[in-house]
Amino acid sequence: MGQVFLKKAVARGVAREVAQEVFQQMVGYASYGFNEAHAAAFAETAYRTLYLLDRFPGPYVAGLLNAQPMGYYPRDVLVVEARRRGVALWPLAAGASAEDFTWVPSANAIRVGYRAVVGMGDGAAALEAAGRSLGPGGGRVEALWRASGLDPGRLAQLVRLGAFDAWDADRERLLEQLWSLDPLGMTTERAAGRTWTLAERLYWEYRLLGFGQTTQQMALWRARLAADGFATVREACGASDGAWVRTAGVLVRPHRPPTRSGRLIVFFSLLDETGLLDASLNEQGYARYGQHLFSPQSRGVLVVAGHMRRGTLTVTSVAPHPYEDA
Repeated sequence: MGQVFLKKAVARGVAREVAQEVFQQMVGYASYGFNEAHAAAFAETAYRTLYLLDRFPGPYVAGLLNAQPMGYYPRDVLVVEARRRGVALWPLAAGASAEDFTWVPSANAIRVGYRAVVGMGDGAAALEAAGRSLGPGGGRVEALWRASGLDPGRLAQLVRLGAFDAWDADRERLLEQLWSLDPLGMTTERAAGRTWTLAERLYWEYRLLGFGQTTQQMALWRARLAADGFATVREACGASDGAWVRTAGVLVRPHRPPTRSGRLIVFFSLLDETGLLDASLNEQGYARYGQHLFSPQSRGVLVVAGHMRRGTLTVTSVAPHPYEDA
């Protein structure tokens, strides 16, 4: 672009030295002029989305959940934010769920849809049609299998997510039934009669959905965290400016954007069942703790300590999950 500018300027009688100086001024402005325009566009977008989130949290979050994968935050963050704003999350349920997440205005709730399940793909439409034909009041897994035409392996995913709990809450027995339909195509836990623990439920929910239908995963350790003096995210966000805080949560979106000073600063967030906390780590902290934020071996749950500054935690220490049995 500079070469084209100089060539045309000289052709129109402008001295080359003057044209070069003018173009250098343009280059200098471009280094921050883009950011200025970018900020204006982001400000308008932020205002519009904040208005929707504040006035219509249920349908707005349902729309974002259906639009995934997109945007900055994963579904786990969106679900926690919806709950924080008083919106209930209804789990996947055969006969009641649709293909997509659906907003239920009368109950201020969002119902999880079949399409949210990993690998479900085109089977979501067949499941919705088959489930509606059987109804939410009762049915059998075999009936849904025959009506939907899906292989038992995909139905087993729904069993593990509790989609048939209204029909039969014994998930192991249902898995046994599916195994009998296709013994070579799937595996089963083979422990009928046992009630699943919260940890087991959340394991499959995060593995197959990427979020917790029951609750957010940090709730598993809340009693231990509280006993050890860790604040929840909500408590940390409510701390006074300058207060020292220790908290723990799931690592969300660590990034290292360029800064005006040229110094490296890492921005990230921590998520627990009570909300989302923004945090920052300076260059010295990154040199010491960066492996916990960006290493492939990071387990994704961190313990941090620091001081609250205008709603953001200025981090002074970072450590991996505090419990070895996590």
